[in-house]
Amino acid sequence: MNNFFSVAGKIAVVTGGSSGIGAMIARGFVENGVKTYITSRKLEQLEQTAAELSGLGECIAIQSDLSTMAGVDAFAEEMLKREPKIDILINNAGAAWGVKIRRHPC
Repeated sequence: MNNFFSVAGKIAVVTGGSSGIGAMIARGFVENGVKTYITSRKLEQLEQTAAELSGLGECIAIQSDLSTMAGVDAFAEEMLKREPKIDILINNAGAAWGVKIRRHPC
């Protein structure tokens, strides 16, 4: 029954994977045998997280700015060079505004 729910051998992409919840999700995948790509804008933090997680399994860092269509296209091209498909996509990247909700630019 354990093999029924196994993710071992799958390929995952975690956007915003260099910190916080994204890094925790990536760690869970790596620890369970998933070849995991993480992406974020901050190269130093991205590489540091990938290095830490690579001690547990396979984790690859690809710097990307997914806030622009050009960045999305560049990331997609890079992934197509590396993999014929992905099995799991976690869209975790995001931005937060440091203002009170009443001042948020909705």
